[in-house]
Amino acid sequence: KASQPDQIVVDAKTPSAHAEAARQFRARAADLNAKAVKHEAEAKRLYSNRFPVEHKQTAMANNAWNRERQAAIDARRGAREAAEQAALHSDLAVELLAAR
Repeated sequence: KASQPDQIVVDAKTPSAHAEAARQFRARAADLNAKAVKHEAEAKRLYSNRFPVEHKQTAMANNAWNRERQAAIDARRGAREAAEQAALHSDLAVELLAAR
């Protein structure tokens, strides 16, 4: 699924192809933002359920919450990059239409 937008970018040479690429990148950004929200909620749940000793001795901590937090950060970064690509392809579609 992740390679679909990349494949369209290679084939995007017309305004309609760029518009379709922008649509797919916007959908990918929305999907990644939804995943980030889920990871953030899970990280918050895991963090609040830590044992008291984990607050003082971090070496004993279960770092599952930290992995979830990092997954949320990665998803947000991917969403931001997909949104940037969507904006780029929208601009390219407009430029190609204006050049006609």
